[in-house]
Amino acid sequence: MSSLDLRTKARRNLVMILLSTFIARVGFGELTLILSYHLGTLNVPTSLSGVAMASNPAAELITAIPAGYLSDKFGRKKAIVLGLLGVSFAFAMLSTAKSWTSFALFACILGVGEAFTISPALALLSESVDSVRLGVSMGLFDLSVTLGYIAGPVLGGVLYGRYGIGVPFLVASSVILVVALLDLFLISDVRYGKGMKRDLRTAGMPRNIVPLTLIWVIAMFVLSIGQLIIPRYAEEVGVSSRETGILLGAVGLVLMISYVLFGRISDKVGRALPMVTGLCIAALGIGLLAVFLSWNTMRILLPVIAVGGGAFAPAGMAILSEVAPEDLRGTTMGIYDFSISIGMILGPLYGGIVKDLFGYRVLFLSCSLLVSIALLVLTAFIRKEP
Repeated sequence: MSSLDLRTKARRNLVMILLSTFIARVGFGELTLILSYHLGTLNVPTSLSGVAMASNPAAELITAIPAGYLSDKFGRKKAIVLGLLGVSFAFAMLSTAKSWTSFALFACILGVGEAFTISPALALLSESVDSVRLGVSMGLFDLSVTLGYIAGPVLGGVLYGRYGIGVPFLVASSVILVVALLDLFLISDVRYGKGMKRDLRTAGMPRNIVPLTLIWVIAMFVLSIGQLIIPRYAEEVGVSSRETGILLGAVGLVLMISYVLFGRISDKVGRALPMVTGLCIAALGIGLLAVFLSWNTMRILLPVIAVGGGAFAPAGMAILSEVAPEDLRGTTMGIYDFSISIGMILGPLYGGIVKDLFGYRVLFLSCSLLVSIALLVLTAFIRKEP
């Protein structure tokens, strides 16, 4: 295969991965809004609604590492297409669900398919770009995820309000099916970087991925606490849902810009500096929020904290890909998916308990401490560049 053909296939992979990721996350965003609301209209107890909603991330958690491993053994393309077909099927079934048990079952199937759209896609993305574009490519992946989760609830809310539960899920199922068929014909299992020297610039980083995945657990743990607590705090201090939504929308915009900007910076200066800088900004911002807690302070500091998250994320994903053994890159990204699922499941549990027992200040201070611990773990495993 000529280098031109390889480059063309690699670029096509990147475009299709970003498109598939965005479309799938629009569907997942619809689910986040509709499932909780619709189960309420069916008078399902809150506890059982929680079980139905938890079945989705729990299934993804269990499937994350096997999905990556299978993509190592049988190819990224097969895993991605299989995952999208599973997601399409699950959404079609969700449109027919009548009870909380059927919602839980189909949300579980959705979680399995979702796992096959993450770690294999991230592994193929890292194999479709060279090292000097890996950071910005990961930033674009994060941007497509965030944009999909923003667009999903908006589209789902409009369709659900006008047509009921069937239409939004059927629309998601149909569009994802089309994307799966496009991927079947347009995605290729290529290794654009194979045989090329990875310009890590963090050559001292040990091959052991345990500290990196621990950092990701902490990062997603804290993020999921914010998703639970910030709207709750706004409601308690009398801030309207409109103003809260505007602030969270601004934070999402800052995140998306930061993903691409700092991903590109990490390609230029190395992964370590953006990661350390991002964690420093986040730890300091959350700590200041705890000390000077008010809605006005939150309006100032949340976008700043978002810059920290946007600086850390693409470099953190890129370096995981770079330290992974080539024949186990899918498995490594599966471990990444597993770690963020753990954080997203445990964070709200911790946040709710600590807030109820000790209040917001103690909760935010503990989050700042956790991010500081993640920063210490990161710096302990980064050596000086040779």
